[in-house]
Amino acid sequence: MKYNLNATKISTLAKFELTNLPWWLWLTLGVVVAGIIVSIVLIATLHKEKTKKKLKVKVVEQQNEIVENVNKEDSFEEIEKDFITSNEFVDNVENSTREQEEEEDEREELEIEINTEVSDQDEPIEENDETTNITKFETEEDIDEDTVVEKENEAEKEEINESVIKFVDGFGIVVRYNKSFKARLIQSQDELKNYYNILKNELLSYKKVKSRISWNYESLNAGRNKIAKFNVRGKTLKLYLALDPDDYAETKYKVERSDSKRYEEVPCMYRITNPRRLKYAIDLISTVAENNGLTKGTAQNEDFYLPYESTEALVEQELIKELVSETAYNEYMRRKNQATVDKIHREFVSAAEVNAIISDEIAVSLVENTRKIEDAKFDAGNRIISSTHSGKKGIINIDVLSASFEANDKVTLKSLKEKGLINKNIGYVKVLARGILNKPLEVELNDYSIEAVKMIILTGGKVKRV
Repeated sequence: MKYNLNATKISTLAKFELTNLPWWLWLTLGVVVAGIIVSIVLIATLHKEKTKKKLKVKVVEQQNEIVENVNKEDSFEEIEKDFITSNEFVDNVENSTREQEEEEDEREELEIEINTEVSDQDEPIEENDETTNITKFETEEDIDEDTVVEKENEAEKEEINESVIKFVDGFGIVVRYNKSFKARLIQSQDELKNYYNILKNELLSYKKVKSRISWNYESLNAGRNKIAKFNVRGKTLKLYLALDPDDYAETKYKVERSDSKRYEEVPCMYRITNPRRLKYAIDLISTVAENNGLTKGTAQNEDFYLPYESTEALVEQELIKELVSETAYNEYMRRKNQATVDKIHREFVSAAEVNAIISDEIAVSLVENTRKIEDAKFDAGNRIISSTHSGKKGIINIDVLSASFEANDKVTLKSLKEKGLINKNIGYVKVLARGILNKPLEVELNDYSIEAVKMIILTGGKVKRV
């Protein structure tokens, strides 16, 4: 049998077949189409997340070298949380910090002197049971004290050198934390907090002993006499006492001498790392009290326990300062300002409009200074005015560079002479803003007006001061 269907019949048949498909077939087709759509969305999402991870890894890798340099040689200075409010740094922050600590000590001594001017009336001494439950100390297994000291020194070193990378406005910046005594105590282990609680109550049980917490440590004084200080480093509670460490050489008290000026009045340092050392610390406190003529008053049983809080919370409370190296801060500002300039990039720009487009601060931060300090000359304000150079000084205008060089060309003293734009005897050139710049240039000359810098960076160029 032969079939002879024309186009009209075929179309009519197709419509009939589609309209008469069973419901379950329509449902199957719907599921298949939905599956395809979901698959496309998932693939797009996974691709986006993969791209984000790659970008983040790249940023972290770029910061690794900065982290190493920071830990080795950079000095640090405190800046605000957003890392953009301070442009002033000291060359040696350790010296600055030490001076601040010495000022704190002087203020503390002054407060002590003022407080002791008030006459103290004799108070009746209450009888109390001074025996302490120390039977558990006697059964402690012997611990290698030298090993303990070595491990704690390593822990202290790690804490001092701690640095992290924080992402601010999408940029990675190396940050180091300066933790106060209270912050270190809050973030310490409960065992250390228990030792601190017991020893502080023991010290305060003596009449006239007062406590004062400063940024670096806690002092306990009897009138004008400093008798003890607490500090926390790593996992160790350190107790400094007004005793001569030499008196305890070759004894069960493994004390150490502190040579820091901060502890010159309490040079006997004792690490509280286990219950046995806690017992010995109480013995040493008793000796300090006897040497200073202190007598027991009302037994102290206060709870000085401080619950753990996160670093972010302690930064908010100003118990932790965020520090950043000058190198890292400048690099952060450079990258941030470069991103700002990239958003307002111009194909061409005139000298008359640049000041309304970007600030002087942004422009200055994007100038790369390759001058050697040892070759520089300084003005009365100790600011660099020029580097040593041979030959006369000359100037050149931006519009001349725009007309004489191609896009992305490098403009140097040599190239200017080769093009006949300056005399052969010129050895120092300053770039001035004039006219229009319509291409990116890499300019490496001696000096610039601020408007010239703005014109170069706004058109995608680079500025180096040589």
